[in-house]
Amino acid sequence: MMHRIAALLISSTACVVLAGKPINIRATLRGQTYEVSNISSLSELQASIEEQTGLSTTKQSALFDGKKLSEIDELEEQGVSEGDTISIVPIGTKKKKKKPVAVPAAASTVATTEDAPVAAAPSTGMGMIDDLLKQTGIDPERLKKLAGGKTGEKP
Repeated sequence: MMHRIAALLISSTACVVLAGKPINIRATLRGQTYEVSNISSLSELQASIEEQTGLSTTKQSALFDGKKLSEIDELEEQGVSEGDTISIVPIGTKKKKKKPVAVPAAASTVATTEDAPVAAAPSTGMGMIDDLLKQTGIDPERLKKLAGGKTGEKP
């Protein structure tokens, strides 16, 4: 019975030693700095950041001294000490790029105020550009006069 108690005490002591000394650090995320107190592991840091910012622990990666921190080792074992700053990088939160909007080819009709289709006037040398200007209600000839006769065509 004495051996079991001694084994239990030794294993309890080993757990305390392995837990590491709690430290206070700073964490930066998206330009903001957060104070994180009494932690010794990456999981504790991530839980604190989730509590302060709402960013899930599964969406966080931690960098210190140019290296990604391991979830297995204690922070002190990875060189982190009291007062250090750890960078938290969001992962898997990429914004979707907007797909470019396809511009339809120039139509052969132009809408009137009554929305009745009419035949498009012949273009003035700029072809598709003149047609698009007309579709949006801009008179290409008037635009050229306002621009001083410059048509945008190469000489």
